[in-house]
Amino acid sequence: MDNLITCFKPYHPIIHDIISSTPEEGIYTDDICDLFPLKTWFKKNICLIGDAAHATTPNMGQGACQAIEDAFTISECLSKYNIEQAFLKYQKLRQPKACQVVKTSWMIGRLAHLSNPLAIRARNTLLQAIPEIANRKQLEAIFRLSKL
Repeated sequence: MDNLITCFKPYHPIIHDIISSTPEEGIYTDDICDLFPLKTWFKKNICLIGDAAHATTPNMGQGACQAIEDAFTISECLSKYNIEQAFLKYQKLRQPKACQVVKTSWMIGRLAHLSNPLAIRARNTLLQAIPEIANRKQLEAIFRLSKL
């Protein structure tokens, strides 16, 4: 508990109150991990979706979203193809986008945790200079479903 309070020392005092008033058995902490997306997401009649195939850091809030998109895509593929063709089609459709989300999230995390003041200033200046249309296009790409 003391370690947790130390980690949140720079935060608003209400955060300390919330941590202190929570029973220790009600607090769970764990490391955030990511992994390189697997090259193959299926074998025979077993297919991976979501974090099992392409775990990502939470920097974009896309982990569950990508898993839902996987589930939708695989269900569409299974409704149109035999199991082997469905798994192949699913991976072909989803892998490029899922890998891009993983890479982008990892990069955002690295940028967010810069500690050098000059690097922070350069990052902030660069981010402010990105045109709104570029941000919009990136969001549209993330939220666009793959077509079968």
